[in-house]
Amino acid sequence: MKRSALGIAACAAIVLTCALAPAQASATVLCNANTTPCPVPYGAGTQIQAALPAMTTTVIESALGNVTCLENKIKMKSTAEGGSGLSVPVRVSELVFGQCTIPAGGGGTESCTVTAVNLGPLEEEQWIGFFEKGVNGNGAFSITMSELGSFGFSVFCKGKVECTLTAVLNSTVTGGLGGAATITGAQKMSRAGAKCPPADPTWKFKWNVSEPANFFLVAE
Repeated sequence: MKRSALGIAACAAIVLTCALAPAQASATVLCNANTTPCPVPYGAGTQIQAALPAMTTTVIESALGNVTCLENKIKMKSTAEGGSGLSVPVRVSELVFGQCTIPAGGGGTESCTVTAVNLGPLEEEQWIGFFEKGVNGNGAFSITMSELGSFGFSVFCKGKVECTLTAVLNSTVTGGLGGAATITGAQKMSRAGAKCPPADPTWKFKWNVSEPANFFLVAE
């Protein structure tokens, strides 16, 4: 039986959508108060920004040496409000690492460059993420992929590490007032490249949510 190119493309789009979507959440919305149901949910187009707390680091732990970064921030925008039977989808437009180092001989350090991969300026080139509620204003946050490929980043430490790390990111959200909400995780990363660790590294991170100032995951 012959199939048209249009039919094949439509089937492929359905498969991709199903692969990217998480299991159905129960009435998740982003809210500025830990109140169920949420009195005024944050709607589609809400900007969400988070970064390392002051005087802390993010660490990529590996057998080749731990890569430690003094700067790490993420930026995203919700693409729908969420609601009954739904999670809150977002597009992640930015993941930045800065001031990264790895231990060197003699007790010193050498600089490293950590750069997001499979992430472009167009919306379809941005990673897809999802917020899902738990209890007491808390919940979970995940990042899957963009049309360019999986969520991840490349790590380059001259002479030591040349490796691209990817994963489906899973993290924990703790709601809070006045920027106190946090997103934390210890993510095992798959590796590929010219000089990678012998085992998959673990990326440990913690971000404080600065925008919106009050941030909870609650039922509609």
